[in-house]
Amino acid sequence: MEQNRKDKVAVTKYDGSLGSVKNGIELVGGLEALKPSDSILIKPNIVWGGGGKIPKFGFITTSRIVEGIVAHLKEMGFGKISIGEGSTANDEVGSDTMKGFAWSGIKKATQKYGVKLIDFNKEPYDKVELGKQKVEIARAVMESDFLIDVPVLKTHAMTKVSLGMKNLKGCLSMKSKKKFHMLDLHEMIALLNTKIEPDLTVIDGIYSMERGPTAGGRAYRTDLILTSTDVFSCDVVGAMILGIDPASIDYIRRFSEIRERPLDPAAVEVLGEKLEEMKRPLQWKIDLEAVFQEAGIEGVTIQWPGYAFCTGCVVCAEFLLAIFCKDNAGTKLDPVEYCFGGESKAKEDSQKVILFGDCAIRNNKSIEATASVKGCPPKIADSMVAMINHSLDKKRARKVLTTRMVKGILHKIGLYHESFPRSFAYDPPQFDPAHF
Repeated sequence: MEQNRKDKVAVTKYDGSLGSVKNGIELVGGLEALKPSDSILIKPNIVWGGGGKIPKFGFITTSRIVEGIVAHLKEMGFGKISIGEGSTANDEVGSDTMKGFAWSGIKKATQKYGVKLIDFNKEPYDKVELGKQKVEIARAVMESDFLIDVPVLKTHAMTKVSLGMKNLKGCLSMKSKKKFHMLDLHEMIALLNTKIEPDLTVIDGIYSMERGPTAGGRAYRTDLILTSTDVFSCDVVGAMILGIDPASIDYIRRFSEIRERPLDPAAVEVLGEKLEEMKRPLQWKIDLEAVFQEAGIEGVTIQWPGYAFCTGCVVCAEFLLAIFCKDNAGTKLDPVEYCFGGESKAKEDSQKVILFGDCAIRNNKSIEATASVKGCPPKIADSMVAMINHSLDKKRARKVLTTRMVKGILHKIGLYHESFPRSFAYDPPQFDPAHF
């Protein structure tokens, strides 16, 4: 029973200095439990490590916040500091954790402090029981003495928000991450937070993300830092700032039930800025059909993919749709339905259906699909060929495929990097590349 506890959450402004991070940590006494001999592990959110022209704002943790934490730890005399992450590993698009550390700027920003960088994907895992399931958690996380959780202030298409509690899913093996999506995602996140309990959570709100969690959403400059020694309370406040009722977020609600923690905001002591003045309500739902509508493409149906739509498939779908829409803007297609994820069921009256990924194929066994692209996740190139060949007329399909083939060759030799048109711009100084 933890009904009577009242945890502190500092809501402070980022003023451009590394000291902004220190201020929030000191307000909540964030390092009071830390001993000189403790090994410290910092877990940022670097979901993507493929680089390129993908906007980083609100998508990944800024190097400024991470450096601010490291600088403060060093100033206080702590030396055993590591930064660990398990980014999306995808050879096809060249994404891995170490590239993510470089792309995010974290590698460069922390080199002078002698910090160790850890790729969870290449390190040992410990098997841990979560309810009736066994999952693999990075041993570096389980063996650390002091864990600092550094997520981004962003929304999420499947969980409404992706803050401190959700960020811990990045401590799992790729196999276990997929398992979370195949089971009850919210229940598994709640249970995970009974096994991994961060000693300090620092939510990076220099930028916030609408319709996240990936770069397909829209970032805003918010200049906020949320700090707490209690990840649950930090997430409650973070959700409120994003304009989302914490009680409506299943994994937060389920964790509160497991630990008998009240979801009443009055149970949290907010320090620093006034919470009401810091709120920036953002939309969390994504509409995949809207991507085609914005590109002026008619004839496409895409249903909600459901919770069995893991990060690997999200990345595949985002690249796939963005490239197809870029290449075929203003095109009117014969009616076609695309299915992604394990809960997407093709409509009975759809004449042409393309299934992407093993989950979508498994969930649509009863239909005769026009095309099925196997894989977990499916390869972007295979998916692109299927989408082009079965959505466009033969003449246009040949033209688009030839252009794509040339661009692919140029990309491999470093002479071409894909960029995508947007209805909004990330212009400096409001959106500052120096934060990464």
